[in-house]
Amino acid sequence: MAPESTKVEHGEQEVKPPPDSNVEEKEAPASGAPSRATVIFRYFRWTLAVVLATGSVALVVASYWYAPLRICRDVTVVGLPKPVSCSPWALADLLPLLIPSVLLLFPELGELTIMNVFSLKRKTEVQQKEIDATKTRQIDLELRFANQVATLTAAQNLTQNFYNTPGDAKKVAEEVDQEEAAGRRGSAAEDYANRGDPYDAEEQEMLREMDSMIVELLREWDTIDVRVNPRRGVLGQLTSRDRESIAGFSRRHSRSINTIRAVRNSVAHGQGVPYADLAGALDGAKKLNSLLNSMGIPPF
Repeated sequence: MAPESTKVEHGEQEVKPPPDSNVEEKEAPASGAPSRATVIFRYFRWTLAVVLATGSVALVVASYWYAPLRICRDVTVVGLPKPVSCSPWALADLLPLLIPSVLLLFPELGELTIMNVFSLKRKTEVQQKEIDATKTRQIDLELRFANQVATLTAAQNLTQNFYNTPGDAKKVAEEVDQEEAAGRRGSAAEDYANRGDPYDAEEQEMLREMDSMIVELLREWDTIDVRVNPRRGVLGQLTSRDRESIAGFSRRHSRSINTIRAVRNSVAHGQGVPYADLAGALDGAKKLNSLLNSMGIPPF
């Protein structure tokens, strides 16, 4: 179960991620039991069809033994009086009785499976119900996945707002190239000792450019974030191949993404960042967006 809220130790911000209850619970499908009136009407149809069919057979058999039940027809002969010919019931004579019997039983005949090869009605209905149930489960899982992603993103944005590794972000652009070439996370050793004062005289001269760089970094990060963490409305538009590509990209470049996120959150909250680190994070963000463009992942 997701926590009710995510707090920042060094700030006053508090975000409540969307709970799982936002996902609309699908009502359980109805049992499908027919109503009482439907059952009564069904048995009435069956009874009437059986009476008609049985009566037809009885008329045919009785017409061979009982002359009054035979069908008499006028026979026209040229030049002679019209004699009358009486004969037992034929198939053509039974059609007025057999056709209503078939029509009364048509709903049940349409559900018969012939030679276990195909069904005219029932098998199709069962398959359609299974497809609908699968779609319902898929939509429910996608909504739950989107809520989990939103919760995780909110937690990351609030717990990584402070940039405590000066000098590390300037290597982001180089790490992106290394990660893409190796197909895995970069393994460059971290060495924070003897880095000196990040705010020396040379960097002070470049501070006038940092405002525009910060704006550009925020824009680049927003583009990366919506690509590697698609929002709920975008998940349904992605193919399985797109999702696999995004997941693989996030795993390969997780170190660079986390470093860029830390720098972005720091400058967004007004914390000072060395010029070299800001420039490195900006170059790395541009390279990540370039790689996403080459993979065909659009900025949603």
